[in-house]
Amino acid sequence: MTNATNPHFECSRKANSNSEYHSDKDILSSTMLKDALVSPLAFIHTLTSHTSPTQDMCFGSLMHALIMEPHTVNDLVAVSPSPLSNNSESRSFRAANRDRFCLWIGDLAKAQLLADKTLNEKFKGRPFFKYVEESLCEQSIYYTDPTTGLKCRVRPDMEHPDFTFDLKTTRFYGPREFQLDAIRKHYDLSAYMYSYARVLAETQACGEVVQPKPFVIVPIFKTEPYGVFFRTCSDEFIINGGKKYQSALQTIAACRSADFWPSTSGEIELGIDHWQQFDSKNAPWLTALQ
Repeated sequence: MTNATNPHFECSRKANSNSEYHSDKDILSSTMLKDALVSPLAFIHTLTSHTSPTQDMCFGSLMHALIMEPHTVNDLVAVSPSPLSNNSESRSFRAANRDRFCLWIGDLAKAQLLADKTLNEKFKGRPFFKYVEESLCEQSIYYTDPTTGLKCRVRPDMEHPDFTFDLKTTRFYGPREFQLDAIRKHYDLSAYMYSYARVLAETQACGEVVQPKPFVIVPIFKTEPYGVFFRTCSDEFIINGGKKYQSALQTIAACRSADFWPSTSGEIELGIDHWQQFDSKNAPWLTALQ
């Protein structure tokens, strides 16, 4: 990881709320760095635009709350006694609860079932709820990146004494499919950034360099039949995320210095990788003709 012994870095923990954390738009988060990987202009567009959370994002927030902070669920969710549709009654219910995630009580019961399944799944021979009980959950870390001088922030889901956990709701049940989605969504960048920030915070707290804890992504399959995996990130996964992290920060620093934020455009050849090449001999229906 980037040098954590640099005496000029600043790092602090903050017990702010989730909404307070996300309102700190002038301090870089992993989501903002991911936008910078698309293009500098994409970074600026997200920074200056207001986007409402999607249903998937709201469900992910609900699962986080049910698993780690159940006392916050009532503030997050508005529960309807009847299924929600596009009728006038449902529209009125949503209008009266604009600041909360609106869902039917039956769907909340299913979410609770999935949360309970996650908490009772075993990791390293122990039920996951034991790790939740032993962890520091949803606490923000603010730091100055020693290389670029840019101010950054992270909010790890769970900082356990032995692991860092990151919960992810997903529609990809297969391990291979989730791995591809994880790279596409830059979970490797988040894994590196969260691990790095934790190293900085713990190094500053104890006065000596600490080693990063294993980073474990917990994919939670959100449709029935439900499933939960524990995916400990490999060194290669973390290193790849570190490359993205450095590239994004350097891009932002350079664009700020030049006050120029280019978009993604230009002229480029469209080709295929070797594994994408068509081979008629591999068609699965050929055996039926033989």
